[in-house]
Amino acid sequence: MLTKPQIETYRKRLTTLMQSLSGRIQGLRAETLQQSGGEASGGISNLPLHPSDLGNHEFEEDVNLSIVGNEEHLLDEVVAALTRIDEGKFGICENCQRPISKERIEALPYSRMCVSCARKAE
Repeated sequence: MLTKPQIETYRKRLTTLMQSLSGRIQGLRAETLQQSGGEASGGISNLPLHPSDLGNHEFEEDVNLSIVGNEEHLLDEVVAALTRIDEGKFGICENCQRPISKERIEALPYSRMCVSCARKAE
């Protein structure tokens, strides 16, 4: 079992991670919402200068949206871990109710399951 000081250390790590993820998500969303052509590319109109410019923009937009989705999922996991801390359930496997190893929590402080249960879930 984790001690209260250890849990508070993880609370701080998770809070810092939550803030970092929120900032990255905001930045990626802003970048994704930039217009193609026009002012953003230095052109005069809002039309792309070349068809390949439009394709590049769409590709970058797709990549950014995918990254945002992943970051949002990770943010949800971090928030859930902070909730488990508040509820006194942090470090306990949601599946088998046994303690999650300190090594796993150190590597993934938002872990919901022990290694064994996580493997079975995959």
